[in-house]
Amino acid sequence: MELRERIPYFDQWLFIRDDYFRWLDGGYGGLDLFARHNEHRIMTTRLVLFADIAAFDMKGALPLVVTYAVLAASAAIIAALCSEGRKATACTFLFSLGLAWSTCQFANLGIAFQLQIPLVHVFALGALTAFAVSLQTSSWRWLALAAAVDFLAVFSLGSGPFLIAPLVLIALWFRRLDRYFYALAAFHAALTVAYFGASLPATSYGFAPLQSVELFLRVLGLPVGAHPVRAGAIGILWFTLVAGVLSYRAATGAQVDRAAATLAALAAFVIIEAAIIAYTRVPFGAAPRYATAALFFCGGTLGATWRLVGSRLRVPVLAAAALLTVVANSPVNESYWRSWVARMEEAKRDIVNGDLSPESLVRIFPPPQTWLADAIRRTQALRLGPFAR
Repeated sequence: MELRERIPYFDQWLFIRDDYFRWLDGGYGGLDLFARHNEHRIMTTRLVLFADIAAFDMKGALPLVVTYAVLAASAAIIAALCSEGRKATACTFLFSLGLAWSTCQFANLGIAFQLQIPLVHVFALGALTAFAVSLQTSSWRWLALAAAVDFLAVFSLGSGPFLIAPLVLIALWFRRLDRYFYALAAFHAALTVAYFGASLPATSYGFAPLQSVELFLRVLGLPVGAHPVRAGAIGILWFTLVAGVLSYRAATGAQVDRAAATLAALAAFVIIEAAIIAYTRVPFGAAPRYATAALFFCGGTLGATWRLVGSRLRVPVLAAAALLTVVANSPVNESYWRSWVARMEEAKRDIVNGDLSPESLVRIFPPPQTWLADAIRRTQALRLGPFAR
């Protein structure tokens, strides 16, 4: 697929209206980068989108390049945690990259605004990795790095504040509920207070217990398109076993592998995300954009298993990872992706030719808003996005 966005889609038009146009009109300040977008604070995504406008006339290539780079960086970190030695890490990285760039997440690989999802996960992985090293080495420098990356995670997406739970897990597995943990926990608590402000964001989402359980499993199993609920159930059982082994070792005073604990904590972060989605998004179902989170869950669980099982049992783990990679890159995903690109190309052609009817606009902002046509006209006057030279 060509690495560019045909036309801004859905929420990105809100960024154009509420952020970029306000900046042009002189009513935008630095703190507005931290303003809510629905229930999220997407400071990091806003910075990339502003950079795309400044450097590339909002053509959408920069956010997509950053998306691929962030996923590759995540694969590199996971590979480094799984393997020891340059050759082994290089081989593991290539394997991890095949999973990280899986086409099951086509919605995030083709929509510039969805950069926020890869960003929150790479920052979560970075914070967990740095925190684990800080506990193992009693290093304040690594703790400061963990705090800095934690800040980026919190202000990348609404799941960021919940990173405290896997941080607690790492501290418990290392038996290090000490000043290092309390310092980071206090910093994270301050970020969380700043994130939510005086109250939680109001939502109108419904909740139905049985449907929520199914949605929870479906989200975790999204890379397995044909049977996501079953795959999610297997994944949860697998993770429970891994977490149980780490907890048993911690409880008995045995040494806990730092990489295994970090990767399992990453999987736990995604489990929390899936639980939040299951509670709030029942009417909307498991959107393809959640597949990125599910891939991090798979990578964390498989990576932790790889570290724990020893050389004798690594062949089954490798086979499971290979099978998952093949399934996550099913030709069906590419078919969906090509269909999406064709629809956006058609929408771009009609809108560039002046068709701003509701029937045309609904393809880029369902349902179309009354302000959207004026926003498109102003974008055209500025020669940005689909109107750029």
